[in-house]
Amino acid sequence: MKKLISVTLTLILSVQIFAQVTLEECQEWAQQNYPLINQYGLINKTTEYSLSNASRSWIPQLSLSATFSYQSAVTGFPDDMLHIYENMGVKIKGLNHEQYKAGASLTQKIWDGGASGVERRTAEAQGAAQAAENDVSMYAVRERINNLYFGILLQDTQLRQNENLQNLLKNNVDLLKSYLANGVAMPYDVDMMEAELLSAQQKRIQIESSRDAYIAMLSIMTGHEISSLVIPSEELVNTNEVNRPELIHLNKQWELLSVNEKAVKTSFNPYIGAFAEGFYGNPGLNLFKSMFEDKWTWNFTGGIKVQWNFSSLYTLKTDLNKIKTAQDQINIRRETFLFNNNLQITEQQRAIAGMRELLEKDEKIVALRTSVRNAYEAKLKNGVIEVNDLLKEITNENQAKLTEEAHRIELLRNIYNLKYIVNN
Repeated sequence: MKKLISVTLTLILSVQIFAQVTLEECQEWAQQNYPLINQYGLINKTTEYSLSNASRSWIPQLSLSATFSYQSAVTGFPDDMLHIYENMGVKIKGLNHEQYKAGASLTQKIWDGGASGVERRTAEAQGAAQAAENDVSMYAVRERINNLYFGILLQDTQLRQNENLQNLLKNNVDLLKSYLANGVAMPYDVDMMEAELLSAQQKRIQIESSRDAYIAMLSIMTGHEISSLVIPSEELVNTNEVNRPELIHLNKQWELLSVNEKAVKTSFNPYIGAFAEGFYGNPGLNLFKSMFEDKWTWNFTGGIKVQWNFSSLYTLKTDLNKIKTAQDQINIRRETFLFNNNLQITEQQRAIAGMRELLEKDEKIVALRTSVRNAYEAKLKNGVIEVNDLLKEITNENQAKLTEEAHRIELLRNIYNLKYIVNN
């Protein structure tokens, strides 16, 4: 029995520990659960296929062919020579107008001017650029999680303050009921305090409903059942270095353009390859023999082929200028992003500093409002003031505490907004 109770307590504690999740855990779960994460696997597969195709360009290329043709004229001897051979008793049949050929050809790349190497680097650079672009979309998920997370924390603080308010109102209701029983309070005094208590209970229902909606959205985003959150620490953020995925994406695009530049220059290089061709047909390569013998023969040719295409020179300068222009555009986009990013950093830093100043004032205001409320409760006990006056001070104190808690959560939100802006 003791063992069963121990196991049960362990399970309960483990559930409670798991229920207390951090912002970083929610961000990680959300990215793992987001459908776009499957895009990385597709990008890797595409890159592997492209690399495989590039490496296979060095495999010998074999092709089979069969042709039939009819020629209106064929190679032959002059008539005078035919007459001479006929007088010698040699009859030359000549080539047929119908010609047949069935064979195979084999080519082997020896040097392609670096084209296959550039093709491999292009495939890798394209995969890296696509993955970096996917990182940008995945990173945006963090901002959505931040908004949900701090929205829930704000509602949690409102619920705690609402509970404190209800306890305070209940105590005053009990106090007024005792006064009513002793004939020192009027029924409407109790009614006013109970009405305020009911309003506080209504407000709690509204807050809980809103929190449930936020929790449901956060659970869907993360793929985990979440009940309560850990309040993050007011950690310092290093703004000296910006590590946003947008900048990495721009760098990968620049690298891809650099590879494209290499590809344009490589297209001017010559091509060297070996070839071999064999066929069975009529006529064969020995046309003279085919003129005397009308039969099919085996034939073979082979050698080295050098090909140098100069047509790429016509557009070489224009293509390189286009790449240079695209690189300049990336530079402008990078500068624009950093400019706007610095503006956001400055805005958040000012907001954080301003929120800290507000919190200092909030603490003093709450202390003063609590002191005033305590004084009014003492006056009520002595019959000096009306219940309505006390309710007003209770409302003022409650609003001051709500404002302080809202500012505290807003400070945390601004800190983590700054962390999101710099990704540090």
